Amino acid sequence: EAEGVLCDIDTVLLLYLTSRTFLDEGGTVARMVQTAMDRRIPIALVAEQEPSRGGCPFAQLLQQTPRVLQQPPYKLYDTLAVPLFPSMEHRRVSLRHILRSMGAVPCDAR
Repeated sequence: EAEGVLCDIDTVLLLYLTSRTFLDEGGTVARMVQTAMDRRIPIALVAEQEPSRGGCPFAQLLQQTPRVLQQPPYKLYDTLAVPLFPSMEHRRVSLRHILRSMGAVPCDAR
């Protein structure tokens, strides 16, 4: 299948959700996400599914996500996260979905 290319988007924040995403000391990740949302920068959410790579149940992500990002005006999880599955076959499909969520289109669609 054709690979994708980015079109008509200057900036996208790729947020890789793992069991440690919002556990950084000082809350740098949360501030970065909040700033991106304040600036209306699109956010592509990617949820790791492989436990050895930090995958965890979504309920755990919710518990660790700062409340300010879960409530209006931010509501981070109103955007669906693309699950990043462990098997190479599924991971490849996940990566294509991630690229599309970032504005990529198949090369032959231009």
